[in-house]
Formats: sequence, C-alpha cells, structure tokens
Amino acid sequence: QLNTTQPTISARIAALEDRLGVSLFDRSGHRVALTPQGRSFLRSAEKLLEIQAKALKRYGKGELRGIVRIGASDTMAVIWIPPFLAALRAANPDAEFELHIGPSYRLRDELLA
Repeated sequence: QLNTTQPTISARIAALEDRLGVSLFDRSGHRVALTPQGRSFLRSAEKLLEIQAKALKRYGKGELRGIVRIGASDTMAVIWIPPFLAALRAANPDAEFELHIGPSYRLRDELLA
C-alpha cells in the first residue's frame, strides 16, 4: 500500500526513533507495540493528518495557482507526501508543486534564504 518494502519502513522508523531520541515501539515480546512515547507521537501525527485534511478541504478547490514549494523530511517524503501531493495536484490543476526533501535544518535554512 505504501509502495515500499518492510525493511525500508523498518529503517525509516529506526531513523525516526534515532532522530527523536526515543523508542516508538516496544519490540521485546513476540508482538510489536507502541511505547508511551509512540502513542504520544501517534497522536501528534494524527493531528498533522487532521490539519492536512482541513487544508485540503479549505484550499482544495483549485484555488492554488503558481508555484507551491513543499519541504519534507526524508521520512515524510516516503510515507506521507505521495498521497498528499497527489491529492493536492488533483485538486489544484493550475498549481505547480516543487518538493524539496532533506533534513529539517536544511529546509529551514532554504526557507529563510
């Protein structure tokens, strides 16, 4: 469904955990479960998806025009951006979307520049 492999997803999760400095999953038993930090992060991610849905509903009527630049971290670019960008393109045929992928600090510096 994500057009990627399980090892790739595992590597992305490990990179995210490393970046956050917390374990999102408890892998000690036979089944993988979210840690308390993982549940908290999930709530934050769900809020982001809710914001995305509201933005698409509010601005998804072909109102965007010109060049729209979107910055995303590597993890977001793999998991979240493809369906989001597809929906934006479908809803905004008059807009041209540029996707910039990289670490947050670099995207911030590019934005400020």
